[in-house]
Amino acid sequence: MRLLQYNNLKNLSGEFIRSMQELVVLDLSYNYDFNKLPEQISKLTSLQYLDLTSTSIEQLPVGFQELKKLTHLDLRYTKKLRCVDGISKLTSLSILKLVKSKVHGDVSLLKELQLLEHLQLLIITISTQSGLEHILGDPRLANCIDSLHIYGFEQHPFSILSLMSMNLRRLWVEKSHVTEIDTNQKYRENPCFANLSSVILMRCNSNKDLTWLLFAPNLVTLTIVQSEEVEEIINKEKTTNLTGIIIPFQKLKFCGLDNLPKLESIYWSPLSFPCLRSVYANNCPKLRKLPLDATSVPRLGEFSITMRPPEQITDLEWEDEDTKNRFLPLFYK
Repeated sequence: MRLLQYNNLKNLSGEFIRSMQELVVLDLSYNYDFNKLPEQISKLTSLQYLDLTSTSIEQLPVGFQELKKLTHLDLRYTKKLRCVDGISKLTSLSILKLVKSKVHGDVSLLKELQLLEHLQLLIITISTQSGLEHILGDPRLANCIDSLHIYGFEQHPFSILSLMSMNLRRLWVEKSHVTEIDTNQKYRENPCFANLSSVILMRCNSNKDLTWLLFAPNLVTLTIVQSEEVEEIINKEKTTNLTGIIIPFQKLKFCGLDNLPKLESIYWSPLSFPCLRSVYANNCPKLRKLPLDATSVPRLGEFSITMRPPEQITDLEWEDEDTKNRFLPLFYK
């Protein structure tokens, strides 16, 4: 095992590789100026785990394809990496993390990933309609995706419900238009993201509400940033055609709302938040009321609210005086 993270490395010498030929784990993460792997990397024939997170690597050497025992490859936040051609040669690969690199899931890459028979977990960015359709057309590949970054679907809106065939735990939607729930459609059974625990929505400027979040009953963290048209999180009218009563946010621990100039409502009435620990609201000038009453949060000792600018706190409306007295002291100032 060789843990070299946070070491200000810029490269590895061929001599180092030759002296470490039995290496199983190599962690080079957070060496921000590290920009090149030597061709001799092919000599690390026992290597199973390689982490290049947050390095400046631009390409993988041809010899990289000789790492036949490699099972775990982490390339997150390699913002200069543009290509992983030949990755299908890594025949033992079971975990691949690519999000926030310049390598997006186009059809060419996805066809290579389909050849990886042992792939079990994939973290990836999709930025084309053809790429998304290709994934949705392959249930095995779709079920491998643990975390998905949808980016740049502004001109080609996509239905969030189309992602339910995936086994997602984390979803990050950025600069995209998510089509709204069809209020005229009756659902026999409510769709459900059963495993989805984290949602980030960033710069999604075409949506007035995010009612589809009702279909994520196990959501733990919710972050919404710079989405200029969002007026409410859950729309009351759009819930009328859903089967049964859905009480949202029962597992939510953190809610972050940042730069939402039109946001007026999270939910139209007070909710129970048995797990909520923190609410952060910054620059949401129209948000005058939170969906809280005196019984909403059972464990106040573990709960805090941050609102910026702080003078907005004085403009809040409260369900009643008991609610105000319970929560007002918890605002972080």
